[in-house]
Amino acid sequence: MKPLANVEFDGRPPARLLYFGLCLYLLSQAYLIPLVAIGPSWTLWPTLTDLATVLLGLMLLLNWQELRLPSVLNQRTLVLLYILVAGCLLYYAGYLAFVNKEVGATNGGYAIFRLVQFVVVYWIVIHIPLDEPRIRTLRRIVDLTLIITCAGIALTYFGTIPLSQVVAHLPQGFESAGPWYRYTQLDRLGYEGIGWGFVSYNHAYVAIQPFTLLVLRMHLSGQKRSATHTLFLALVIVACFLTNSRTGFAGSVLFALLYWIRKPLGLALGVLFATSVVLALLVFMPSISSISAQTDTVMKSLQRQSTVVNLEESENLSGRTDIWLDRLTRAFGAPWRGWIGGGFGSARDSGSIAHNVYLHVFFETGIFGLLFMLFLFAHILFFLYRTESSPRPLFWGTAVLLFTSFTNDYFYPMPFNGHFIGLYLCAIGIALATPAAVVAEQEGARTQCLGNT
Repeated sequence: MKPLANVEFDGRPPARLLYFGLCLYLLSQAYLIPLVAIGPSWTLWPTLTDLATVLLGLMLLLNWQELRLPSVLNQRTLVLLYILVAGCLLYYAGYLAFVNKEVGATNGGYAIFRLVQFVVVYWIVIHIPLDEPRIRTLRRIVDLTLIITCAGIALTYFGTIPLSQVVAHLPQGFESAGPWYRYTQLDRLGYEGIGWGFVSYNHAYVAIQPFTLLVLRMHLSGQKRSATHTLFLALVIVACFLTNSRTGFAGSVLFALLYWIRKPLGLALGVLFATSVVLALLVFMPSISSISAQTDTVMKSLQRQSTVVNLEESENLSGRTDIWLDRLTRAFGAPWRGWIGGGFGSARDSGSIAHNVYLHVFFETGIFGLLFMLFLFAHILFFLYRTESSPRPLFWGTAVLLFTSFTNDYFYPMPFNGHFIGLYLCAIGIALATPAAVVAEQEGARTQCLGNT
């Protein structure tokens, strides 16, 4: 194989098959329910996104000669991701050598598998040539994916599509289907207001899926602010509300305030549109017999979401304060644990996950692992700030996700988080590889050269 070249665009850009695979990868994010119960565990049942990842790999072999050199910022990020995977492998090997409990070994193995998969996706994405027409096509695909995702959340929330039908093709029963069985369990118990859509059995992940698609869509549009952004942002706020995830809903509202600041007209339009969407859902969802019943369902969600402003009351954190105290107590139970942690994947050996990604990483990898994680995201934020134009949607979206990760484990590869990290890394790879990012990078290098002379 020849070394990669910095491919120039002459006529149609190269690597068309690989670009087609990227389009399918983004489109597959609209449906993340396992396709078939094949594999050693329900955690590895294949999804559309898994198949799209395999397709990306096949397209890579066919288009190898047409790859472009990644941007400098993407190369630096890739090196950090290599170090991340190597560190996790080292911590996992140490865990297997000295502890090796079945639960931790299984969780750690799953996390390693997903991390490698997501970094491979990132490696492929940053080598795909992108020009303006391709970026416009990606934006349309993300638009479609976002609309399908939000529609699925609304349809399952109001029972128009029963949850049991979403997983009717999978085994029935907790022993064989694991948490996917919750789709049928809640449906049979007559629950309403469960807006899981076609994403996950965990409402926190369901909420961040449309949010991540939104900030990617905003980045791809290249506009400072627009009415379309306002409409999509209001739609995502409504979708996050319907998931009943308080963290996801609060994060989307926080992002909206950051986006609409200094734009009171945009804020007013967003509130008006969000209200109109809710009213339309109440009137036109046919599976609930009356508007009063629909309103009661929404009011229950409103009561739950309103507790986000009273986080000083421990019951509104769903027992997280007790979990955090337990994790901290165990983390400092031995002098060495605070430095090197208990091993990658070890958290579930002694109880619940931390519901705080920083505490979870600290518990498993100690202060060294936590510091590297902060170092990695500091670089990502710095790179995004350098390359994105105002209002910097991916930069602020990342900041919001990092803030809300104090009550969730978004950036840790767990089964209920599905392909979020893969989608996020795909978005970062695109953001740091677009022509605008490359131009900004070249201008920065040129300025530095002039300063040196």
